[in-house]
Amino acid sequence: MPSPRRIDVHFHHIPPFYREAVYAAGRGPAIGRYPDWTPELALELMDAHGIEVALTSLAQPGVGFGTPEEGQALARRCNEYAAELTARWPARFGAFATVPMGSVEGACGEIAYALDVLRFDGVSLFASYGERFLGDRAFDPLFEMLDARAAVVFLHPGCIPRARASLCRGPHL
Repeated sequence: MPSPRRIDVHFHHIPPFYREAVYAAGRGPAIGRYPDWTPELALELMDAHGIEVALTSLAQPGVGFGTPEEGQALARRCNEYAAELTARWPARFGAFATVPMGSVEGACGEIAYALDVLRFDGVSLFASYGERFLGDRAFDPLFEMLDARAAVVFLHPGCIPRARASLCRGPHL
């Protein structure tokens, strides 16, 4: 019987510099600490579970925990890291872009870079940023750009901060 040919579209990469930045900011994932992550460990996991291709996206909390400029720079660095994965293992990894949402203009610029230059498969967005869900009209220019490009958007679930305690039951959302 042939092995399954699974494509995992929710596969987080955790660059070492990202993990360090998150911890330095006093943030972290819902599980407390990030698991050990290297491309080689990821490939072992994929092989063990019959995953042929993983489309990577950045782990929570994303890049919005610093200033907008820091988020922009960190997103670029994370996207470059994901591009290195896809260049080194093109048959095993694809990528969804990390989008810095400190400004719609910055987000659109990084999306253009990730799709046009890095040739990513799409973008990854969280369901909310700050106190705004993605349906907020402030994000309309972003979605107009994505729509014009017929871009694939992976939407990661989450809650706005004021809803966390009552609805989301976890600090990571």
